[in-house]
Amino acid sequence: MARSLQTRITLFMCVATLIGVALTATVSILVASHFIDAMSAEGVRSTLTESRMVIGLQLDVQKSHLDYTERFLRGRAGVNASQTCEVNAEDQISHDRVRVRIPSLLVDGVPVLRQTDFVDQVAGVLGGTVTLFQFIPQGMLRVSTTVRKVDGSRAVGTFIPTNSPVYQAVAKGEAFYGRAFVVTGWFFTAYRPFFGRDGRTLGVLYVGIPEEEVLPGLRQYLLSQKIGMTGFVPVFDSKMRQIIHPLKELEGTIRQSAQHERMAKEKKGTFVATQDSTAGGKQGRSKVYYFDYLPAVDWILCSSYYVDELDAPVRRLRQAIIASSLA
Repeated sequence: MARSLQTRITLFMCVATLIGVALTATVSILVASHFIDAMSAEGVRSTLTESRMVIGLQLDVQKSHLDYTERFLRGRAGVNASQTCEVNAEDQISHDRVRVRIPSLLVDGVPVLRQTDFVDQVAGVLGGTVTLFQFIPQGMLRVSTTVRKVDGSRAVGTFIPTNSPVYQAVAKGEAFYGRAFVVTGWFFTAYRPFFGRDGRTLGVLYVGIPEEEVLPGLRQYLLSQKIGMTGFVPVFDSKMRQIIHPLKELEGTIRQSAQHERMAKEKKGTFVATQDSTAGGKQGRSKVYYFDYLPAVDWILCSSYYVDELDAPVRRLRQAIIASSLA
């Protein structure tokens, strides 16, 4: 009887010990899992924030260049309304042409139409491209510019149409800072109206740099932001055109996966989904997507990682606890 009681007590203690070990292991795994999840989420959000700041700095550079250009022009510009010029104007988007008549814009008393001293001086100091615009009924006409057309000639006589976000901002007297189409391609830009001594609007100042000159540095930075083992920060626009991706052959293509469609529609948020794309041979893997929209450049940043890569530390911990429990 005594031995039977002792056996039951011993068995009870063993079971209790095993239960304690199991509970400790479970709690440890849960705590580790929650910690890794929290760190992952915080890391991804931090990566998005830092990426936004890096892209914003590119626009800040253009804004500072525009400030310099405005100071350089201050007090030097005017309009001779009695002297007009006829221009064969070309829409930079549709390439439709229209004849327009404009008053003569002056810098230091000299008509600037097709005269490039001012814009060349500014571009020589700042780099990038510089333009003086005048308003016409159809939009904003380039009257002096360093921007070039495909054939290499200056884009004098081309105009930004009235349906452009650029025109709609500056026509209200506001500045525009952001990514915009400029004659032949996309630029990081800054536009601002400039005024005469009497306060009347004379035209619009522009500075900008081709997107292709900005992208290499941005690409290097964004793709250096590793999340997990292979997670990264790709960029695409609202039309789902890939801007930055580790697989360079995807850049410039239209991404048509369910994940890209959802991000382009919702603009900001997070979700978990199975990867539709065959990119990198990782189709079918579960992936966490954090994404945010930058309206100034019409880009969507997507900070993403594969679930199994961040689950790996938890799996290793589980295996170690089981091994130690059996030892």
